[in-house]
Amino acid sequence: MVLLALYYRQRKTYTYPPGPKGLPVIGNVLDMPRTNPWIAFRDWSRKMDSPVIGLNMMGMTMVVLNDLNSSVDLLEKRGSVYSNRPRFPMMAEACGLGWAFPLTNNMEDWKICRRYFDPFFRKAGMMRYRESQLSMARSLLTRLLDSPERFVHHIHYVTGSMIIDIAYGIHAQPEGDEFIGIADRALRGIEKCTNMSIIDILPWVQHIPSWIPGMWWKMKVDTLKSQVLQMSDVPYEWVKEQLSRGLAKPCVATDLISRFDDEMIDTSCEHREYIIKSISGTVYAAGSDTSVSALNTLFLVMALFPDVQRRAHEEIDRVVGSNRVPELFDQDNLPYITAIVKEILRWAPPLPLGMPHCATSAEIYNGYYIPKGATVLANSWAILRDPAAYFNPDDFNPSRFLTPDGTKIDPNVRDPEAVFGFGRRLCPGRFLSLESLWITTACVLAMFNIKRKVDDDGVLLPMPEELFTLGIVSHPAPFPCSITPRSEASVKLIRAVGVTQDA
Repeated sequence: MVLLALYYRQRKTYTYPPGPKGLPVIGNVLDMPRTNPWIAFRDWSRKMDSPVIGLNMMGMTMVVLNDLNSSVDLLEKRGSVYSNRPRFPMMAEACGLGWAFPLTNNMEDWKICRRYFDPFFRKAGMMRYRESQLSMARSLLTRLLDSPERFVHHIHYVTGSMIIDIAYGIHAQPEGDEFIGIADRALRGIEKCTNMSIIDILPWVQHIPSWIPGMWWKMKVDTLKSQVLQMSDVPYEWVKEQLSRGLAKPCVATDLISRFDDEMIDTSCEHREYIIKSISGTVYAAGSDTSVSALNTLFLVMALFPDVQRRAHEEIDRVVGSNRVPELFDQDNLPYITAIVKEILRWAPPLPLGMPHCATSAEIYNGYYIPKGATVLANSWAILRDPAAYFNPDDFNPSRFLTPDGTKIDPNVRDPEAVFGFGRRLCPGRFLSLESLWITTACVLAMFNIKRKVDDDGVLLPMPEELFTLGIVSHPAPFPCSITPRSEASVKLIRAVGVTQDA
């Protein structure tokens, strides 16, 4: 009793982070915005004059960090407390994505997966993926030339092709590939289930049989679960079959199978399979979805900001010329292209709220009480729109990352690395993502003009009212644009590199 009294006496000197008042029992459930919650969180933070805000979601505490300092203080400096994930009843359990190790709250499994994942995607090891990255970029050029109106489909397809090659050694079919189709169906379904659902609020609902009258929506969830599990199981079984026939191509999955046979003798076969499938499947799922978002944003911003595209064309023409397509070795000599990539990630981060963290013990931060089990989000969108770090942050302006003479990246400007998360859960595939985005951006801008589309009367077609979708990964909403080759020389060059790649 004495200890309990001391606890409550100490507890009363602290308060929860400020937030909307909310209602009895349900708390702030009705306050959650239907669109762009990252903007609402930033605005509440400013209104309450606190970078840390809190919400009560039916008894569950949600803490949102809206500046870089608080995100670093908690998620990095106190990483031992905030490295876990909260429970994901809808996405991980009901929809079956629990096999992806970035979502797991089993820290032992996460440590094993991360230890074996990291060596594949260190910055020093990116050379091994150059062939796949160049193939992706050049395949996209050919597809844009043949059917530019299908640019969204092409981005999905070539990105998926690169990822399944890296993860499983699968050479995708030119169209209608089975493995890309499996991932696409699963990921599109997951996107629709990332908002707060009845299963997230009442997790036990997921166990109600779908045959009960009125549970038609549960049948859809069960169907999605089978698709998500296929994304993990089908390519892995294909790799095992190829290995048994001596036909497997070196890739993440084959390397892991070999290494686990050598190094994890005491681990059960079932557990080995889970870890190998989790790592390979994570490359397959996470790598493609975020990259697709960033590449779609490239086309959006080029259509919206023609002056940016004009300057990019000038730099590419001066450095690369018109007789070849850009290569990754051109990166140091194309600082404006690098600045465009950085500005895309800053202006439209694919994960505006990052991935949720979970407090494994009660904490006091700047006088605010953060209870054990609280879900903690770093508002990457707000951090990357910080006016103290970026002048006129709502403007799309790649030049902000350049030195005054425009000849190189300015090291004094904060890098938009917050887009990849914080602490021990920092995105381990960020170097592959950055290089792939850079070479694809350089190649597309070298060969094409991207403009807003006009109707038959020459009137600009309207852009969507909300430019980006709501989801754990945010994508540009469908938008019209015109994509045309810059010259006849561009057409010939695209055909030439396309033939080389096919050969």
